[in-house]
Amino acid sequence: MKTGVNFRIVVLSVLSFFMILNTGYAAENGLLAHYKFKTDFNDASGNGFNGSIVGAVSLAEDDVVGKHAVFNGGYISIPNGSALQLQNTFTLSVWVLVDSAKSGNKAQSIFSKMNDAGTHNIVHAFTRGAFGARMDVNFGKAGNVLVTGGSYDNYGMGNNWTHLAFSCDGSKLHLYVNGMLKGSSRAIPAGMSIVPSNGKVRIGTGNDTSNQGLFFMGKMADFRLYSRILGPDEIQALHQAGANSAD
Repeated sequence: MKTGVNFRIVVLSVLSFFMILNTGYAAENGLLAHYKFKTDFNDASGNGFNGSIVGAVSLAEDDVVGKHAVFNGGYISIPNGSALQLQNTFTLSVWVLVDSAKSGNKAQSIFSKMNDAGTHNIVHAFTRGAFGARMDVNFGKAGNVLVTGGSYDNYGMGNNWTHLAFSCDGSKLHLYVNGMLKGSSRAIPAGMSIVPSNGKVRIGTGNDTSNQGLFFMGKMADFRLYSRILGPDEIQALHQAGANSAD
């Protein structure tokens, strides 16, 4: 009897572990768009935001993250849609490897959501040379709110695969690097919302495609966009799972 009881305890403990693991892992909950870059540039979320290539973007594979996209002066154009309006709560998760030799100290866009006229970015997540990763979001009359996570040297981002998670919880912007919170923005003024837009959505460039300085130069893997804020445990789980989990 005692052996049977112990066996049931072990089984329940294992099941509980996997329940906790599945709860902590962001998986499909609130997933707006998901680009695995395995065999194509299509949206794996089922929401139909398939990407099309403009310029020099290709697919490759390595031993660290597996299959991924390589950006060398091109970008991915995403169809406009109301689902990509990005309300006051969202999370962007992506693995990046910045080509330091080509990046210099210029802004290089990971993701941009533009205004209707296409003249400037409403949401702009990017790397900035030795200053690491940043995200800039426009809140209309309240202006732009910026979050930054410090320099490359703080977390070894240059020429290394790095997991970045940018999020907005309605009160502040946050930036996680390799699963750890590295920076939060100033408070978003009460009652302010992200400027609504049906403008262009792009991966790998900003609002001026003729400006090579805004092109992301390097590699990306497992690009995810969520319509909700992911908690620290979920972001940590995404990092620990690695880009190869997007099979």
